[in-house]
Amino acid sequence: NNDIKKYAARVLGSVARNDTNRSLIGSTPLAFSSLVRLLGSESDAIKQCAARALGILAYNNDTNRGLIGSTLRAISLLVKLLEDGNERIKEYATCVLANLAFNDTNRGLIGSEPGVFTLLVKLLED
Repeated sequence: NNDIKKYAARVLGSVARNDTNRSLIGSTPLAFSSLVRLLGSESDAIKQCAARALGILAYNNDTNRGLIGSTLRAISLLVKLLEDGNERIKEYATCVLANLAFNDTNRGLIGSEPGVFTLLVKLLED
């Protein structure tokens, strides 16, 4: 059910505003892979909630940054949202990438995504 997925992602993002919860969610099996999978949803609302949750989970948490960045397709899906998403989705995807970029490995992964710099510069102009 798409509404359940949307609200589950929204709840995870909201409770992750607490440092302890952020770490607990990060240590929950499948948390990141499930949220990353939602980035490819047909529903803009689901993509938006998933991206928001990932951005909050990556905020000020080095462990989560590394885990999110190493999740299969995470960075490529986020970069895709910079081009294909609505304004709010682009905002959240950019926020996630900004938080992930505090991790050395993620910086390399982000930089190796085809077209990422062009997309980011385009966002500066929009």
